[in-house]
Amino acid sequence: MILKCVSSERNISVFYQDASSHRTSVAEANPFQSETIWWISRVLVQPALRGKGLGTRLLRRLIKEIQKQGAEAIIVAPGGYNANHNKQINFYVKNGFREIDPDGLYRLELGGLDAACSEGG
Repeated sequence: MILKCVSSERNISVFYQDASSHRTSVAEANPFQSETIWWISRVLVQPALRGKGLGTRLLRRLIKEIQKQGAEAIIVAPGGYNANHNKQINFYVKNGFREIDPDGLYRLELGGLDAACSEGG
């Protein structure tokens, strides 16, 4: 499995392209209100590739790249893309995010995550 990362100071994208179907899965983030807090705009895994750990690998690589930017935390609002909302919440909670707002905002504090985010690529 090969993950490709494209980053700048204003955007980070991590891609995986399935060799057999040529469908692309992606995780993306941008700074949110400051350079120390980033916003995950999407983690989108193609339906045929779901349930195989690809979303977690994309997210972990994205977190690693965000840490390189000096961020202290990441915010996400699960939902969208016609996916099961509870599955999305469970995905982020499983990956260390905690609810910070009853309207559905989740936050990951980045301090001490080096070992958890060691995904290569």
